[in-house]
Amino acid sequence: MDLEIHLKKILVPMDFSEYAEHAFRHATAIARWTGAEMLVLHVVEKFMDHSLLYSDVWPFQKPVKQYYQELEERTARRLEEQVSLVVGPDIGYRVIVSTGTPSPEIVATAARESVDLIVIATHGRGGLRAALLGSTTDRVLHKATCPVLVMRSGASGFVSPKSEEPGN
Repeated sequence: MDLEIHLKKILVPMDFSEYAEHAFRHATAIARWTGAEMLVLHVVEKFMDHSLLYSDVWPFQKPVKQYYQELEERTARRLEEQVSLVVGPDIGYRVIVSTGTPSPEIVATAARESVDLIVIATHGRGGLRAALLGSTTDRVLHKATCPVLVMRSGASGFVSPKSEEPGN
């Protein structure tokens, strides 16, 4: 039986960690190979009591909605700069920044954008912390409706820089 790979969109969650960078580089190679568009997502986590979202001000005397909007804008600029350094003109990409809890945001973005593949990093944490809190990657793996490629921290991948010399 002949099988083909059809990837139109690849979602890559990016938290600016070295692990996410590793997954991002693999996703870039896959996008280049398949001609897929990359969607690079960063989720700004809410770090305060949700009741403050309905308040006009918070301890820093700035409306909460304005704070998150500015944070999303700064994050989008930083992400755009980082992505543009790696992704060449041969790969289409979009940067997406949202605010919320990472795993539901990743799954919702994948569904909303009709993503064909999620490439996500895992930090490889375990023990009591993982048992109590779970992991974003684990939640995405179990909730996503598309395939998920998990890039484990410390694992060597199938991506390496191209050789500059002919014949290598």
